[in-house]
Amino acid sequence: MDLDAVLALPPFQALDPTRVAPLAAAMEECPADTDDEVARQDTDAEVMVVVLEGRLQVGWRDVEDGLEYVGARLGPGDFLGLSEILLNVAHPRSAWATEPSRVALLPREALLAACAGDPVLSTALYRLVAERLNTMAAPVGARIVDLARLKLDESLWGLLSLANIRKYRALPLARNGRVLVVGFANAGDLNAIDDVARLVSGYRVRAVALDGGEFERFLRTRVVPVLERVRPDENPRDRWFQVVSQKSTDVRLVDAMPSVAPEERGKAISGEMVVALVNRLIGEALELAASDIHVEPSEGELVVRYRVDGRLKRRPEPLDMRFHAPLVSRLKALGRMDIAEKRRAQDGRLSVEHGRRQIDFRLSTVPTRFGEKLVLRILDPQTILIDLERLILHDPTYQAMRWMIEQPQGLVIIAGPTGSGKTTTIYSALMRLREDEINIVTIEDPIEYTIEGISQVQVNDAAGVSFANSVRHFLRQDPDVIVVGETRDPQTASTTVEAALTGHLVFTSLHSNDALGSVVRMREMGVESFLLAHTLVGVVSQRLLRRTCPHCRQPTTYHPDLVQPLGLFGKDEGVGGFTFLKGTGCLNCNYQGYKGRVGVFESLRVDERLRPLIAAGETMIVIEKAAREAGLFLPLREHCRHLLINGITTPEEVARVLFVTD
Repeated sequence: MDLDAVLALPPFQALDPTRVAPLAAAMEECPADTDDEVARQDTDAEVMVVVLEGRLQVGWRDVEDGLEYVGARLGPGDFLGLSEILLNVAHPRSAWATEPSRVALLPREALLAACAGDPVLSTALYRLVAERLNTMAAPVGARIVDLARLKLDESLWGLLSLANIRKYRALPLARNGRVLVVGFANAGDLNAIDDVARLVSGYRVRAVALDGGEFERFLRTRVVPVLERVRPDENPRDRWFQVVSQKSTDVRLVDAMPSVAPEERGKAISGEMVVALVNRLIGEALELAASDIHVEPSEGELVVRYRVDGRLKRRPEPLDMRFHAPLVSRLKALGRMDIAEKRRAQDGRLSVEHGRRQIDFRLSTVPTRFGEKLVLRILDPQTILIDLERLILHDPTYQAMRWMIEQPQGLVIIAGPTGSGKTTTIYSALMRLREDEINIVTIEDPIEYTIEGISQVQVNDAAGVSFANSVRHFLRQDPDVIVVGETRDPQTASTTVEAALTGHLVFTSLHSNDALGSVVRMREMGVESFLLAHTLVGVVSQRLLRRTCPHCRQPTTYHPDLVQPLGLFGKDEGVGGFTFLKGTGCLNCNYQGYKGRVGVFESLRVDERLRPLIAAGETMIVIEKAAREAGLFLPLREHCRHLLINGITTPEEVARVLFVTD
C-alpha cells in the first residue's frame, strides 16, 4: 500500500514514516463481501486487519452455554489481530463483514520482522495494544446474544407461555443441566428476571442480554409460529382470537370517571374487574383493527363481537351476564350518557389513548329484551383521514375524482350503502381542497373526526339544527365548499341542489346502489330533472373489499366457471384457469388471509354531453350508453378487474360486491 495511505490509518498516525515504510510495503488492500469472515475464534492470527471502508461485526461463542454473542461493530480506522500477533495468542473472537467492505491486511511475518528489527516501533505497537485492551474491556452484562446465528432448541420456548414471553420480553435459549439460559431484551430489569425464575421453577436462571429490535423480529418470525401451531383440541376458526388475547393492552381512558356507582355493580363484580374488562375489550378491538365493538346481552351470557374488515367475529371467550350491568354503566358514564335511563336509545362519545395515539369512540345504546345492547364505533384518524391517492388505487377513477373536486361549482354525490366508506372519501376530498383561501363548511350527523381548518356543524334536531336548515344558514357564511353529510329526504335534496346552483361546490352522500342509480334517486326525492342536469358534476359509487394479506398471499388457481360469471374477463381469457393471489392465513392477518380493506369505485362524470339527457328525464340505460361512448363512465367491474390482476383482493370478495349490485 502507499505509505501516505498507511500513515493516515489510526494505528500508525503517531509513528515516524521511516519506521512505517516496511509495514506499508507488506500491506495489501482486499475486498470483503457481506458475511466474509476476516477472523475466526480460537484460530491463530495470520494477519492484522485494518478496516478501510464498510463495517465488521465482532462475535464469539461462549464455551459454557454454547451461545453466540455479538460485541463491537468495527468501522473505518478500527483494527484487529495486532494484539494476537504480538502476544502470540489465538483469536478470542470472530469477525465478519456485515456489508461490502474494504480492509488492509498486514501479514504476521512482516509485522514480527519489522518489530524485531526496530525496538522503537515494537515499543510503540505494544503500548498501542495495552491501550486497546483497556478500552475494549467490557462487563459481562454488556454481552448481547446473536439470535440470527443461533440454532436453538424450540422445545425450551414452551417453558414460558407466549403471554409471559411478550410480557417479560424473555426467551429460554439453552439448558445446561439445571441451569437455564434465558435471554432478556431488557437484561437490567431485575424484577423481570426474578419473575421468570419463579415461573421456571426447578431451574437456576442465567440471564443474558438480547437486542430489543432483534428480539421482536425473532419473536414474530420464529417463536410465535411455533407456539401458535393449532392444537388438536383447538378450533382453527378461533385462532384470530388466540393471538390477540395474549397481547398486553396499552389503553388508557383520556377522561377518567369513577368506575361505577356501587348500586350499579353486579354483586360479585368489583369495580377493578370492570375497569380491566373495558380496557381489555377496547385493547383487543384496536389490535384487531376493528371498526365496531358489539356488546349484546342474551338469556345466558354476554356476547361480545368485533367487526373486522366488514365481518363480525364473535369473541370465543363468553362473559357471564353479571358483567352486563356494570360494563354498560361504566361505558355510559364515560360517554357522558344517562346511566339511569335504560328504556330509550342514547348516543355518547369517549376517547382513549392507545400507545401515542388518541382514538375516539362513538357509543350507541338500544333497549333489548335482555337489557341494553351497546355498540362502540371506533373513529381512528389513521383509517378515516387518508390521502386521495392512497384511497383510490385505480388511476382512471382517481383522475375522474380529481376532475370532479376541481370544478368551481356544482354537486358531487358520493353513493353507497351504509358502511361503504362514503365519509372517508368525502374527508379525503376535503383534505385535498383544504387551503387558507377556501372556506369549507360541513353539516354532519355525527361529526366522525375533527379536521383543522374546516367549520363542522353537528346535527341537533332538538335545537332545530337539521341538514336543510344548516345549508340555508351556510349560504350567508360566504362558503366556497359545502358538505351535506347525507341527503335522505326531499327537503335536504332540494336545499342541496339550490346551494349548488348559487355557485358553490357541494358534496353530499346518498344511499344508492350505483352511480347511475343516484340520478334516479335524486329524481325520486323531488329534484327537478333540469335542475339536477345543471348542477350535477359527478357521482362516485363505492364498496369496500377485504384486502389480501401481503404477508401470506400465494398464487391460487381458480376454475374458469368460478371467475367468468363475474363478467370481468373475456371468454377467450383464462381457458386453463385464472391465477390470482390469495392469503393462506398467518400471524399478521390473525389467520384470516385478509388484512384491511380497499375501496372499489364506480364513477360518472357529467358534462355538456350528458346534461340534455338528464334534463329530458331519460332512463338509466340511455344515460349509461351515452356515458360509455363519451368515456365519462367507469363501471365497478373495471376497478374490480384492476384489483384482482394486481393481487389486492380475491374473486370471492369481488363476487360478494358484484352479485349484490346486479
